[in-house]
Amino acid sequence: MKKLTLIASLSLLLCGASATAAETNFEWDFSKGFEGFTIYDIDGKKPQSAAQQLGFASTGDSWIQLFYYKDPVAASNSTHSPIGKAEDWLITPAITVGENNIFTFDATTVAYGGADKVAEFDIKISTTGTNVEDFTLLAEKETATSKWSALAYDLSEYAGQTVYLAIVNVGRSKDVLIVDNLFVGIPALAEVEAVYTRIQENTNSGQRIQVNLTAGLAESITSIEATLTCGDFTTTRNVLETNIQPGAGYSFQFNESLPAPTPGDAQEFFIDVVVNGVETVSTTGEIITQAYQPTKRVVCEEQTGTWCGWCPRGHVYMEKMDEDYPDTYIGIASHIGDVMQNYDYASYTSANLGGGAPAGRVQRSSEVCDPSQFPSLYKSYIKTPALADISIYAYWKDDTQKEIVLRTSTTFALNASNLETRLEYVIVEDDVNQPGDNRYDQSNYYAGGGSGTMGGYENLPSTVEAAKMFYDDVVRHVITDEVGEGIAGSVPTFIEKDVTYTHSTEMTIPQSVINIENCEFIVLLIDYQTGNILNAAKCNTVNPASVGTIEHNNNTRAIATDNGVRVEVNTDANVEVHVYTTDGRLVHTAAPRQVSGQATIDCPISGQGVYLVNVVCDGVASTHKVIL
Repeated sequence: MKKLTLIASLSLLLCGASATAAETNFEWDFSKGFEGFTIYDIDGKKPQSAAQQLGFASTGDSWIQLFYYKDPVAASNSTHSPIGKAEDWLITPAITVGENNIFTFDATTVAYGGADKVAEFDIKISTTGTNVEDFTLLAEKETATSKWSALAYDLSEYAGQTVYLAIVNVGRSKDVLIVDNLFVGIPALAEVEAVYTRIQENTNSGQRIQVNLTAGLAESITSIEATLTCGDFTTTRNVLETNIQPGAGYSFQFNESLPAPTPGDAQEFFIDVVVNGVETVSTTGEIITQAYQPTKRVVCEEQTGTWCGWCPRGHVYMEKMDEDYPDTYIGIASHIGDVMQNYDYASYTSANLGGGAPAGRVQRSSEVCDPSQFPSLYKSYIKTPALADISIYAYWKDDTQKEIVLRTSTTFALNASNLETRLEYVIVEDDVNQPGDNRYDQSNYYAGGGSGTMGGYENLPSTVEAAKMFYDDVVRHVITDEVGEGIAGSVPTFIEKDVTYTHSTEMTIPQSVINIENCEFIVLLIDYQTGNILNAAKCNTVNPASVGTIEHNNNTRAIATDNGVRVEVNTDANVEVHVYTTDGRLVHTAAPRQVSGQATIDCPISGQGVYLVNVVCDGVASTHKVIL
């Protein structure tokens, strides 16, 4: 839910009147596009190239559906060729207006350039039809800025009538007008939002929950009576004398903290707020804690390019991370503007990191950083909850070796009833070297040492020829619904602790890959609510097609990997894994998990030698010998 700031005058609305029950006669959030709407492109101008890249493909695309931070919205462009005033109509279906109804919606604007723009639009109404000449003016030259605002318009004089409402983009400031959440009726007295830490690391104490309350657009709030319930625990907070104006916000905390959560169990709570003694608004939340710490890996994404003279810095620091943390660091290099660019991934990283390079992010947090900060940020993120163990396994689909199957296993260290996580697969290539092809030459501002030392680049020329460049972690392919959002349904939303969930996908080797043997196959576990990476895994070997089915030793086997031992099972059983040295010393125990079908369990082991891997499926044990 967007934070709303009231900018419309509500003097004609219900302020000062007695409380009226909420009523909805029309609402639309554009999740179904423009079903039932009428759209006109009166200006007939052609969108400029920046608008075309956003999706305004041609004349006639006056209003289109876009996704604004995963939220479907309606958008209208005012960047045209030739330059001039827009006139783009968005007309609602027929709406029957009730007593004391208002028309509300949320609006903002996005500028193509760096400067903020102010969108301009008119609000019109018709009681006869959807032709342009049928409409009269309800409000003129309304504005929206880069911050979301809620606008409200009195429809009381139209009570009992059927109307059509129009939002008409009349901007000329090279912006995109965005609107969402259209509503006609009597809005709720308030909306409430719980503020808390959803993934809680410390389970020694409970959280003190804050509530952000936003008054509705109809009347002031004069009293609040709030109740917080969590299992058998209940606490209240009353604010009996207040005056919160329509559209204004108010925050408060409950006096008591929740009980300390049980590690591994979801802690669901409910909040009911009685407003003005007549209307109850509610919200709920779920606090997640893990029962144990799964094996954590940290993902560092870098935006880079051969044209970028400072980008050797990224090469140096990512190579250092690989050397210092080979088992728990995963690097992804997204090239922009050069021959190694993957369009989908580059579009995503440039949208989140800006167009400059080098630039990076760790675990897809909101913090944009320089690659030189990767080591320090890694040390912070490696300690944060991973929530789940995850592994990835690659094998040829068949003996033609043209298609690869990627199979993942995810085992959570918690129970949760509404945790939406998704998987996203990224294929990167190391040692990309193309001697004689000047498209792979690297610009180097460290040449001559005037900018300090940088891993030997100070001893190389200002343009490093392709023969001497070996590019690592180059993005070659991504498998996802949309980069940054993962694959819907790849992980259940109802999670049981220690149950292994598997997912498989297939891919044809991308034409951009030079040598498949130099590729790494990465899986990201994404928190869909925040977009952050919770955990990740990678493998760099494509196994023969025959290993897709496990048919021996109690349907289990163990193999050596770069990071230790990988156990593969094909069973419906509770699985335990214990790894021993030949002298009987236990060196690793994987958390027990319920497996249904094929799954992999990674056991990080450091040190060369012979290891005995004991795999127990519902009490039936098998032992494998692995040499590292």
